[in-house]
Amino acid sequence: LKNSDIYSNQAIKSDGGTGHGAGIYISYGNLSLDSCNFYDNVSTNGQGGALYMTGTGVKTLTVTSTTVGNLDNPNKATMGGGFYLNFPTAGSTISFKDPVIGSTTTTDEKWANESTVKTNNDYGGGGLYFNSSLTSNPVQVTFENTIISKNKSVRNGGGIYCTTGFVLTEKNNNNSKFTIQNNYTGK
Repeated sequence: LKNSDIYSNQAIKSDGGTGHGAGIYISYGNLSLDSCNFYDNVSTNGQGGALYMTGTGVKTLTVTSTTVGNLDNPNKATMGGGFYLNFPTAGSTISFKDPVIGSTTTTDEKWANESTVKTNNDYGGGGLYFNSSLTSNPVQVTFENTIISKNKSVRNGGGIYCTTGFVLTEKNNNNSKFTIQNNYTGK
C-alpha cells in the first residue's frame, strides 16, 4: 500500500470472527506500507487495532514513512493498539524506516495508540506487540529513524511489548535515530 489512509474501522468478535485487525488483517501474506496513515481503528475484543498480521510461512513486513496513531482518534485493541505481529516462522523479517508509531506531539493525557486490557491474559503493547514462540533463528526486526511515542498500555509495554523469538536492532545510518519516549504503562 502506498499513500493510503486506513481509518475509522472496527473489528468485533462475533459469529466465529476473531475481532482482530480493524484496519488491516493479513494472514499468509507479505505487506509493504509506504507513506500511509492509520488512525481510529478499533478491535473491540481483539488484537491489532491498526494491523494484525499472522500465519505460517516466511513473512516480510516493511513499514516506510508511515504514521500509526493519532492523538484525537487513537487506534485501540486489547493487545497491540497499533500493530499486533504474530510471526511464528523462522526467517521472517520486519523493517521500520522513518515511521512514527504514535505521535510526536507531547500533549498530556492523550494517547495515539492504546492497549485496553480486558482480561488477565491480555498483555499490552500500546504501540507495537511482537508475538512468536520461536526458540531458534528468531525474526529479525530493524528500526531506522523510528519514533515510538505517546502510546499507552494498561499492563505491559506502553511503546513495545515483545515475546521471545525476535531480535530488535537499530539500523544506524549517519543522523538516523531510534527514539522510544513518552509512552505509558498503567491505568
